Amino acid sequence: MINGYLLQPLIGSDPGHQKNHTPSNDGQMGDPSIGGAAFEVDNNPYPYASYHEFEPRTGILRLSAWVWEDAERPLCTPSTWPVRGMVGLTSLPGEPVITRIGDRVYHEIYPYEDYAFIGVESPTSNNPSDPIQKFYRWRTKSDGWHLTDVPRKADYVCHGAQTWRHVEIVVYPYTGRVGDIRFFIDGVLVGEGRRQGGTDCRGVDLVRIQLGTRFPETADGTSYKPPYSYEHFWFDDIALTVDTSSLPCVNPQLRFDADGDGDVDQADFAVMQACFTGADGGPFDCLTCRCMNSDGDTDVDGDDMAAFEQCVSGPGVVADPACDDGLAYP
Repeated sequence: MINGYLLQPLIGSDPGHQKNHTPSNDGQMGDPSIGGAAFEVDNNPYPYASYHEFEPRTGILRLSAWVWEDAERPLCTPSTWPVRGMVGLTSLPGEPVITRIGDRVYHEIYPYEDYAFIGVESPTSNNPSDPIQKFYRWRTKSDGWHLTDVPRKADYVCHGAQTWRHVEIVVYPYTGRVGDIRFFIDGVLVGEGRRQGGTDCRGVDLVRIQLGTRFPETADGTSYKPPYSYEHFWFDDIALTVDTSSLPCVNPQLRFDADGDGDVDQADFAVMQACFTGADGGPFDCLTCRCMNSDGDTDVDGDDMAAFEQCVSGPGVVADPACDDGLAYP
């Protein structure tokens, strides 16, 4: 439950609620016999959201989805609810924080350690002419909301042309720097954000896909109610992939090659020395030293030095790329 209401699991297609981004005779909606559309949660106003949880993954997470928004409502009515249609990755929700006024519960917020969302979002305005409602936005817990220059696909006119839009969230191994999370719309990079730290330079595990609303940690700025999605959205071909083939190191094939010249020599040893904390020492700099931490613990010590020595080749001598096989992912 989020904000006191049950969410709908992401359960796949319902023959009566399908749109498919694959082109068909009508040029917009796919052939319903093809299937593949996510279940449309249509129980206004609670909660317009679907979710799927997965086990923590190490590597590069990539969440992609096709999004279709129904512009006929609320855009063609004089008074509208804030429009929200989000695709997101989050940690698990925390313990609820409840706000009461008298005997009435107004807010029941479930905080997240970290999250990343992209989509249509208007947290403070019901005005359809508000520029905030005309463009896609992205958000991370570290960076807050950012407005892109990508307009809503319905061209923001009543009964206007509609098309599918492809969105992606790519989450890289934690460094704490801008670029740990990247957002794409139709294959174009539209934003870069940071991740929350977590432990052991791992970062907070993002283990839930959420569709349909942003589930923020603050209440709606215009009312005492949790912010849900009040517009119809469809999601198709939601896919989560994990890439573990490339390490987040200067040389993806050879973690101890700190300068990327193909060998492991004194220049690389200088980096190891600078990162060395000793047993149970630390913390070490995640961006510079994570690849020198060979066993995934909280220090850079003699065990890591021994692993480093297995890869030493000398200046100008190409090191064996298999020398670091089997070591913990940075």
